Amino acid sequence: MKNGNLAIVDSLIDEEYLRLIEAAWVKVSGYARDIVSEFGVNESATTSSAQALEWLQLASAREVTLKSSALPSGSAMSFMKLARDAYPSFLAGESNGTNLLFSGDGLQIWQDYYSSSNPFYAPLNQAAATALAGRVKEGVPMRVLEIGAGTGGATTTALNVLEQVATAPVSYLATDISTRLLRSTADTLNQRATELIEVNFEPYDFNAAPTRKQVSTGGFDVVFAVNALHNAHFLPASLRILSSLLNEGGVIVISESICCLGEQVHQEFFLNLLPLPEHRRGCSSRFLSSEDWQLAICDADLKSDIAINSVGSELVLLATVSKK
Repeated sequence: MKNGNLAIVDSLIDEEYLRLIEAAWVKVSGYARDIVSEFGVNESATTSSAQALEWLQLASAREVTLKSSALPSGSAMSFMKLARDAYPSFLAGESNGTNLLFSGDGLQIWQDYYSSSNPFYAPLNQAAATALAGRVKEGVPMRVLEIGAGTGGATTTALNVLEQVATAPVSYLATDISTRLLRSTADTLNQRATELIEVNFEPYDFNAAPTRKQVSTGGFDVVFAVNALHNAHFLPASLRILSSLLNEGGVIVISESICCLGEQVHQEFFLNLLPLPEHRRGCSSRFLSSEDWQLAICDADLKSDIAINSVGSELVLLATVSKK
């Protein structure tokens, strides 16, 4: 009999999803070959652009077998085209990826890509939200802390699910290191509060112990993290900090894109326009492998229920982490 997390992952990572990932890699590999061919090798490149070029070289050599005629469309295709057009000036050190992705059309494309309306990303949001719903107890109040809320794609999915299952008050605190993103997300989601669900927002960098009032009080039943913790400067330390914010019996719900050792995740085609975390320099991917996750959780002296889809060129990890 499957454990709860594995049943969730297997229900979401189906053949249709795997075909979409293959289709994404067909486009990414092709774009990468064009960029590498045009840009070549630049020995004076910055650290960020040099790492991005190495990733593109690996992606350009990737062999992808497309089992259907499907090709990515919508926000995924828009993001790939945005990155494709941005790479020449980015690799030449003439443009800033952060400004490109978090302003104007870039910000809207980012919001659309990480929402659950995008079939490439919906499983990550939905897996975490389903695990969160499983922690709701009939008639018992609940406190949730979301880290790395970004543009609110996972937040929206979580609130949608909580509205369906909550029978007692839920306090939901969404946080992000970027006050700019958090303001934008708050403007979008401030109206989501209901009679039972209270929604608040507060800046928080999960690499450090919290200092602001709402997070630092702790007492959370769930810490909710979707594709956020792979950016931790030192993952075991961040996990220990977050576990200290939990009530007795509380859990950290983690949903993450992962890859096998030496492999890559297609999202990196546009994410590599952003600075690479220090701890991932020299690695083939900014995302972690399942082995990396299991080691970090062990090093944090925590226990976990980890589920990973067994097939596919990219994998999804859903973990429920708690104190021993």
